Amino acid sequence: MASTSSLWSKPIVRDLALILVLKLALIFTLRALFFSQPVDLSDPQAALLQQLGNGEEHARPATEFSLPQHSTERSTALPLEDQP
Repeated sequence: MASTSSLWSKPIVRDLALILVLKLALIFTLRALFFSQPVDLSDPQAALLQQLGNGEEHARPATEFSLPQHSTERSTALPLEDQP
């Protein structure tokens, strides 16, 4: 005697389908919350400022950046080598 019962009438199939739907919903929710849309990287500095949440008024051109100035005076604290 052949059983013509539906696939959905089995409890294990219903449980697995419910778990699959819940996992997919969780994955898409996490994706929407934690992953942003693609960022235009044609101007890397502006893209970085956009990601960090800083406005354009905080941006400085690269010409304003300079290396720190080192003093030419000798330090008396712990010399690295003995000098005459």
